[in-house]
This record gives sequence, structure tokens and C-alpha cells, in this order.
Amino acid sequence: MSNSFGPRATKKKQPFFLSGAIVVLIILLVGAIFHLKSSHQHNQVQHVNRHVTGILSVQNWVTPEGLRVYFVPSPELPMVDMQLAFDAGSARDTTLLGLAQLTNTLIGQGSKYKAADEIAEKLESLGAQFSSETRRDLAVMNLRSLTAKRYLDPALDLLKEVLETPSFNDDNITREKARLISEIQSSLEKPDAVAKRAFYLTIYQNHPYANPIQGEEETVARIAAKDIMQFYTQHYNAKNAVLAIVGDLDLEKAQAVAAEISEALPKGAELAALPAVPDLRQSVQYQVEFPSSQTHIMQGAPALRRDDSDYYNLYVGNHILGGGSLVSQLFDKVRERRGLVYDVHSYFLPLREQGPFIIGLQSRNEEVKEALAVVEETLRDFVKNGPSEDELAAAKKNITGSFNLQFSSNRTIVGQLAMLGFYKLPLDYFDTFRDKINDVTKEEIRGAFNKHVHPDSMATVMVGPAPK
Repeated sequence: MSNSFGPRATKKKQPFFLSGAIVVLIILLVGAIFHLKSSHQHNQVQHVNRHVTGILSVQNWVTPEGLRVYFVPSPELPMVDMQLAFDAGSARDTTLLGLAQLTNTLIGQGSKYKAADEIAEKLESLGAQFSSETRRDLAVMNLRSLTAKRYLDPALDLLKEVLETPSFNDDNITREKARLISEIQSSLEKPDAVAKRAFYLTIYQNHPYANPIQGEEETVARIAAKDIMQFYTQHYNAKNAVLAIVGDLDLEKAQAVAAEISEALPKGAELAALPAVPDLRQSVQYQVEFPSSQTHIMQGAPALRRDDSDYYNLYVGNHILGGGSLVSQLFDKVRERRGLVYDVHSYFLPLREQGPFIIGLQSRNEEVKEALAVVEETLRDFVKNGPSEDELAAAKKNITGSFNLQFSSNRTIVGQLAMLGFYKLPLDYFDTFRDKINDVTKEEIRGAFNKHVHPDSMATVMVGPAPK
């Protein structure tokens, strides 16, 4: 029986030549689409910048959305590490200190479609790892996954989901604000953390680098969902980001991964540059009273941009002054010969704008004055005279000999690669590093320290009992 009502409709047979024309047309359209796709992929490959010799075979390109990508193939293990570095560090906080930190923490804590525990359980089932961190210049997000399709594709889908549809819901915000405020309160009970906060505020004053990364209790408490979403859309777009990829992928797959991530990011404009850092024009001393048996001291001033031509001269010079641990001048003269400190060290932290030069030490309260006097004497002598030839030769050997330790795992490589991209260093940076270290001379070190380190214009922050 027929289930139709009324007279059965008869189908009019289409001429064969018309059906054939339709088939040909479909074939032509499919071919055209395939050709366009292949041409697009080919054009992408043509625009890849390559440095494929030496320590790392670095390949770099920019997606149509403006995401700068840096890729190093590493086929030894079936894994891939990815790091996204955004121009979204604490220096981008305004009146709501802690907004950058809170925003970065909340990404990955839920999406429009999944709660935080669902995302965590899914990542665990895939053997994938997700983490994030906020610094002064930047905020980073990390994803590690196996590269087999059944693991990488769903892990990548989760990353795209939290980037494309982050859920800054009230429950997550309330929980993370409480946790961040608790961290701030806990840090105020640690003299080294108190010293660091006070030091950055003292040397940077009204500059954004003075912003404490965790923020302040009062400002964190005032942050609302709209503030977080606004910060996210303004700072986490492709034009303010760098993607580093290291792992068992070929170039075509790495490009496909980068394209998916780039398309998932918010659309937006590149941020304006940070303001220049004003110089300290006189010495400043700041005491924070703290009940402890020793005093934590930080001394220094703004000194070095990451793109400064003196980077290598200061790097080698500081290794001799206070960065080389047991073989440095500060350690020898302040701790070994006189026993005035538990620890003493120095370092440069170059940033987009002038990052700090820092001398750090901990001394018994009754020996603070003498310890600072020896530190000042050592620094002045080094700025004036520089190192000896023997010290310079030993420093070069130590630095170049340990350089490869920075590439001991894909996790460390991806971090180095992201920094290379974020600070726009040349692709051959890692290959030329040792040669540039070996080219440094005594005269260049002395000239660089005279230019960037001024003992008469430094801040000294002390955290401990008030001096008697």
C-alpha cells in the first residue's frame, strides 16, 4: 500500500546532459576550493622566516590576525609545548592593581560551555597540562600535550574554547579574588616579599613598573566582571601576543595549530608603548620595620632595556660582580672574607623599558651598616676599574659552558623562544650568544657599567628592625 494521499506523483526525468553538466560543475568547484586552500597554505609557507642552523632551528611567521609565531621542531618525543605570551603584565594595570594577575588566573577557570572542574578533568584525561603566570611586562599561558591526533586535537579545542569564550562568572571571580587577597596578606608576612614590593615602588614611583604583580587588597576587592572582560579583550588579542611552539610537529601542522589559536583570540588593536622610565637623580634610603633577626636589603635603580646594545657587556660584567654566585666579587668580599651576610648577589632584569639593576643581601641586624659599606666599596671599585683579565676569562668560560642547560627540555626551550619573540630578538640570537659573550672586553664592561650603574643615584630598601 501507498502511504501517500491522492494520485501518485510522477517524476519527470532530467536530460542526461544536464545531470552531467552539474557533476562537472561540482568537480570544478571542488577543484577550485582545493586550489585556493593549497595556494593559501603555500603562501603561508613562503612567508616563513627560517634560521635552521646551530642550536635551534627557529621558524617564524605572522598569522593574518597579527599573531607572531615562533616554531622549533623537536621530534625526539611525541609531545608539544606551547606558550602564549601576551602584552598583559602588571605594568598594564591602571587604578585596579591586580587586574592583570586576576584576569590571567581566571582564563582556563571555565568557558561558556564548561566549568573549571570539567576543563581540569578533561585535560587530565588527555594527559595534557595547562598553566599561566603574570609578570611585569607580560602574562603567559602554557599548554603541553601529546601530539597524537586523539590527544592534541581535543586539548587544542579546550585551549581555543577558553580563549574564545572565557567565563568570568561571579563564582570564579569571588573564589580567585579571595585566594589572591590571601596571597597578598601572606606575602606581607615575608620580609623578602615586603622588600621587593617596597623596592619597585621606590625606584619606579609613578611608572607602571611600580605596580605590584599581585596588586593590593583594596584594589583587588573592587575588581568586577566587566573590568576583567574589558582587560581581556583589550590585551589578549592576536596583535598583542606571541606564540611559541616546540615539539613533534612539522611546519604544516604547526601552522595549522597557530592558525586555530590565532582565530580564537579576541580581535583588537596593538597597545601603545609603555612610558619611558625616569632616572633616579639621587640616592634614596627606605626602612620598613619588621620583627626579624636579620635585615633583608635590596639596592639598585632602573638600568637596562632588553634591546640595549650593552646587554652582553653588562651580562658578563655582572657575572663577575655578583651574578656568579660563589666566584663573584660581592660574595668573596662581603661573605667569604668578612662573614657579614647570609647571602649576597646582583643581577640585571632587562625589560621593554629600563628594568632594574639589583643587589640583594641578608645580614644580621647589627652588621647591616658594615655590610652595606663593603657592598658600596665593591660596587664603586668595579664601576671604576672593571674586572681583571683572569676574572673575565673565567666568567666567559662559565657562561658559555653552561649555556646549553637553557635548552635541556622542550619546556625550557619554549620559554626561551617566547621571550625571543616577545622582545623581538633576532632569530639567530641563540647561535650568536656565545660569540658575543666571548667578544666582550674589559673596557666595554667598564664603559657599560659607567653608563648604566650609578652608585650615587641608587635606592636602598631595608626590611628589618629599625636601626639603633
